[in-house]
Amino acid sequence: MQSACPDENELVRFARGAFDEVSGASLSSHLDSCTSCRKAVAEAASDVPRAPFTVQTGARVGRYEVDALLGSGAMGSVFAARDASLNRRVAIKLLHATGDAQSRARLEREAQAMARLNHPHVVTVHELGDWAGGRFIAMELVEGQTLDAWLPTARPEERRRVLLDAGRGLFAAHQAGVVHRDFKPHNLLVGVEGRVRVTDFGLSRPSEGDTAREESGGLLATAHGALVGTPAWMSPEQLDGRTAEARSDQFAFCVVWVETLTGRRPFQGESKAALREAMRGPPVLGSALSSVECAALRRGLSEDPAARFESMDGLLAALTRRPRMPWISGVGVGVAVLLGALGGAWRIDRNKTPDPPPPLELQVGKMHPLVVDCLKRAAVGDPNIADVKTVGVQELLILGVAAGETTLILWDCDDHRVSYTVRVSP
Repeated sequence: MQSACPDENELVRFARGAFDEVSGASLSSHLDSCTSCRKAVAEAASDVPRAPFTVQTGARVGRYEVDALLGSGAMGSVFAARDASLNRRVAIKLLHATGDAQSRARLEREAQAMARLNHPHVVTVHELGDWAGGRFIAMELVEGQTLDAWLPTARPEERRRVLLDAGRGLFAAHQAGVVHRDFKPHNLLVGVEGRVRVTDFGLSRPSEGDTAREESGGLLATAHGALVGTPAWMSPEQLDGRTAEARSDQFAFCVVWVETLTGRRPFQGESKAALREAMRGPPVLGSALSSVECAALRRGLSEDPAARFESMDGLLAALTRRPRMPWISGVGVGVAVLLGALGGAWRIDRNKTPDPPPPLELQVGKMHPLVVDCLKRAAVGDPNIADVKTVGVQELLILGVAAGETTLILWDCDDHRVSYTVRVSP
């Protein structure tokens, strides 16, 4: 059984018989319970088959020399090519030979959306041109993999880094007035150098005045009558057929975040209706996510767009925010001295902080960890007596440099400040 509706390309392939026995059986089972997918398949099957491209290696598309086919979908094909005039490799997206006016408009919309952006985490578009009676986009060629193909070899911290960078690319699109509307793992490319780019803006639209959408029975539609976007990552308002906005991309981003780090999407449903019903309840987030991530994701996955963050920038800040920092306690100072002798870490308890806080005792040449939960920054009054550096997201290392006394100042995520006397003995 399908856990969610397949994307448009899968439905088109099914309609044209391009599937294996296992995937075909799974899709058939899904279609038994999903009216909208059955409609999309029926309309795709009634279309005149679109001839695949047979562009030969070395053929020219505009000033570009074709190297190889990279992939083909329902709308067109993507080729690796070389820009002969600038001696650089590019990707060329071409419509299928029988691409209709709506497909051409979608290709132009994609090129225009990407051309408005200049960001390291968005694929760069070079040219929108005409060729053989159709149109093509020349864009940056990313040597790498889609996010979903890259994941099996990636560590959790690498996944978080890539997701945050993708979020910055999405925020840049929003700032340029572009709503993606189909943000999902397959539309994120991770280069061999580790840099991620957001791509496939073919369903994007201006963030004001949704002039590019088509309507079919009150639903945002593609050429095949399906919802704009891929249902598994859609926001509630998109599933309801309402206009997508920047906060709709925010919802999709949160779905991708959960899926990337836990292996499971936060809402499950065997049909669009079931998926939409699941969104009325709380998301399932899993134990692999921190409390800070869960708090941010619950808000970003709110059913009501108005309850989400005002912008992607706010969501990204919340996802990287450290928990509120407690402070070293009067009770804890004795424990701290003992742990220092044993080589353990000083811990802190905000609820038991005396005023003023007790001093921290160090020895020259000894490095000692201080575990915190929400440290924004730290400073010492005299680095010739003690030095401090951060390690990871929850730990400081304090080094006794020379005998003497100085001050350690810590600021938490809310800019609350506390000062400690640091005493270093020989």
